[in-house]
Amino acid sequence: MTPEAIKQKLKLFKVIENLYGYFFPEDHHLSISDGVYFVLEECKANWFLDLILYMQLCPPFDTNPIQFWTLKKLGSSVWRLECINEDMDILTSRTIPDLEFPIDDLTIIVDDLIVRLPSEYIPNYEQS
Repeated sequence: MTPEAIKQKLKLFKVIENLYGYFFPEDHHLSISDGVYFVLEECKANWFLDLILYMQLCPPFDTNPIQFWTLKKLGSSVWRLECINEDMDILTSRTIPDLEFPIDDLTIIVDDLIVRLPSEYIPNYEQS
């Protein structure tokens, strides 16, 4: 799928219809939305979700239930990975060299261990 086709498809994810378990060693897991599942499959982004899941076990992520993870292309093969919380505090920011990723930017939201795209609404969901 071309980068343009991926971007167009991402716009179609509006409501979470399904949640999928995404597991990591030692029984840690996240629930991922249809849109994030699409990103995993189409963009080969398991490494991204593995990182997000692993970071949930570490401070300050373990005390920030709402996180906004952004991957943005800075140059030909240089990327910026950044995570902020709901107060816009930067939890982590790092440069990633030599990354192959099909689209120029992606934001994923972690909300009480449910991982979704910004466009995806969670029906009948109340935050704790």
